[in-house]
Amino acid sequence: MAKATSGAAGLRLLLLLLLPLLGKDVAEEAGCPLSCAVSKRRLECEECGGLGSPTGRCEWRQGDGKGITRNFSTCSPSTKTCPDGHCDVVETQDINICPQDCLRGSIVGGHEPGEPRGIKAGYGTCNCFPEEEKCFCEPEDIQDPLCDELCRTVIAAAVLFSFIVSVLLSAFCIHRYHKFA
Repeated sequence: MAKATSGAAGLRLLLLLLLPLLGKDVAEEAGCPLSCAVSKRRLECEECGGLGSPTGRCEWRQGDGKGITRNFSTCSPSTKTCPDGHCDVVETQDINICPQDCLRGSIVGGHEPGEPRGIKAGYGTCNCFPEEEKCFCEPEDIQDPLCDELCRTVIAAAVLFSFIVSVLLSAFCIHRYHKFA
């Protein structure tokens, strides 16, 4: 981890992290939370910006999915500095920057608490609600599609078959009606 107070590289890192705090780089799209950590899924994470994000967009860190690990899935302003298990000087300025490192509230689910705060290791995906002082570490949401390619093909064939049967049945009924009328 680069220290925010060491040398020219540290100064650049500090500026990269402070500019979004001071300036207008925080994306204010409708429906986007102030903190990147609120997002639980990659898509909603990467389409929003959050406090402390140097690029103006949140970044998704995909975990390795192996039990309680330091490499848990989460959404962050910068995966280079958050979460890294250390609540640094920049992150202490606002709990919304990196609650994964700085939260003092309750953490629900499989995790190893950080010293003295935050999440040192988590299970699955960890997302946080800084205003409520809560984080949740839960198993990954693996959403299988409701209907895969084979399912769609079967449904399309069934709809086509029932349409053909209804046309033939209608033609038969009309023919019989005219024959006996």
